[in-house]
Amino acid sequence: MASTKWSPTGVLLIGAVISLASARADAVQNSLAEQGESVFQQDCAACHTIGGGDQPMGPDLAGVTGRRPPEWLADFIRDPAGKIAAGDPVATELTERFQGIPMPTLELTDAQIKAVLAYLASPAEVQHHAAPSAAPAEAATLTGDPARGEALYAGTVSFAQGGAPCLACHGIAASAVGSAAGATFGPDLTALWKKFGKAGAASVLKTLPYPSMKPIFANHPLTPQEQADLASFFAQVDGLPAGGAGGALGTHAVVALAAFLGLLGGLGRRRLQGVRQPLLKRVREGKGARR
Repeated sequence: MASTKWSPTGVLLIGAVISLASARADAVQNSLAEQGESVFQQDCAACHTIGGGDQPMGPDLAGVTGRRPPEWLADFIRDPAGKIAAGDPVATELTERFQGIPMPTLELTDAQIKAVLAYLASPAEVQHHAAPSAAPAEAATLTGDPARGEALYAGTVSFAQGGAPCLACHGIAASAVGSAAGATFGPDLTALWKKFGKAGAASVLKTLPYPSMKPIFANHPLTPQEQADLASFFAQVDGLPAGGAGGALGTHAVVALAAFLGLLGGLGRRRLQGVRQPLLKRVREGKGARR
């Protein structure tokens, strides 16, 4: 069998093509990792660091792409509640380790998930842009006023940047804010301090990481002092019975509805009487004329 002979020029050309293809692949991967960094900082850094240690709400993600298969990571990011509900052992262990607080569904696209995983798998990118600790230092150094935190929560004092009051969406211990227990669009926050702890509560108030809160507060962030005041309020209500629509607010609503229906009933009776009396009079007069 005749052997194939390569000329020096042919060998150089093949090497150049291979090097070019490799460089192009690296460039694409680096670009994807850069995109992933942006997504990570916006959606993940509130609960996770890369090399900064575990946070109250989530584990350190340094080396996670080496510990977990990429398919599992993508599935968990896409639908963490589904993984937990299915009894996945890793998802269950993580939830239990972090005080029973499940990872929220971030509603990332498949392209964004792929980019985040590329970022986490790129040592050069991660080392150069490693996320700092998610615990906010500025608010932690301030002294919070629980009374002002209560007023901010209930909306009797407005947030400086125009954000909506917490009570509009979240319940709280009824005794914490007078008679109002709050709406139920979001979870009751009475136990927030117990669940997250000081550092975790501070991180939540600084970043407001949950998808439902981002449209509301993206352009209306809480000031450091407001964060500190709310944190003090949550610390104060820790241990109280949860609020919710079934508290005093619900009772007041039932009373108000009953009064409203009673008013409508009274008005209706008057209107019917005003119509019926002339009719009855005509009937009586007609009968008398026929006699």
